[in-house]
Amino acid sequence: MASLSWYLGEIVEVKKYFTGTEIAASARISKGTPEGYWDYYDLALSQLVLGKPGAMDSYKKAIKVTPTPSKEKFVSVLDNLQLLQTKNAITPIVKIKYIPNWMYLFA
Repeated sequence: MASLSWYLGEIVEVKKYFTGTEIAASARISKGTPEGYWDYYDLALSQLVLGKPGAMDSYKKAIKVTPTPSKEKFVSVLDNLQLLQTKNAITPIVKIKYIPNWMYLFA
């Protein structure tokens, strides 16, 4: 819902959803949930969209803790980032262009 809201330009909803996602992802990371690497991707995207520092570090951590990096795990992350930066989005995320090119090595 958060990414769709961004794509549709529903900024009030975006802040609500991504703030909730940031809080939930941080809590799950603290608890050490199974497959917690997805929580780092959720945290990173939330930080990126909300304009908070640390998004790049969270993406780096996510990649580092992702077991056996493979195309399947990164494609969904990259697809979502591409959706949010597309010109069809009401408000494309300009900062996405700064996501390290090394993420694309896994796609």
